[in-house]
Amino acid sequence: MAQVPVNCYGTELGQVELIQFLNLTPEQYEQIEVATSINQSQIEQAQQILQQAIEEFQLLVEGVATTDLIRAKYWHIQQLQQQDLSKQFETMLAIREILNQSQRRKLAELMKEQNFMPVSLYNC
Repeated sequence: MAQVPVNCYGTELGQVELIQFLNLTPEQYEQIEVATSINQSQIEQAQQILQQAIEEFQLLVEGVATTDLIRAKYWHIQQLQQQDLSKQFETMLAIREILNQSQRRKLAELMKEQNFMPVSLYNC
């Protein structure tokens, strides 16, 4: 099985490899570029907010913060991570709509290899 270095959205890393792996047409590639660019700025902003929250969490753990405050920050981070995953998932769905059945199978294989979704979803 071919290992293709991509991120969750299939962009940024290994675009050439992804095009080859999925056998994308130029039109499909353009459509995917549009689909991924729509959410990309939101995802980048969300990841910056998440990183800041993680840094704040580390400072709370190191300092004299109360357990309740640390717990609240932890749950905030969990929510931010879930929102980020949801945006990535929506981008994947947009990409999926552009692909034909054969390409969708390859995408599903790639997602499984890259651990994009929880394993429990693959074992239903």
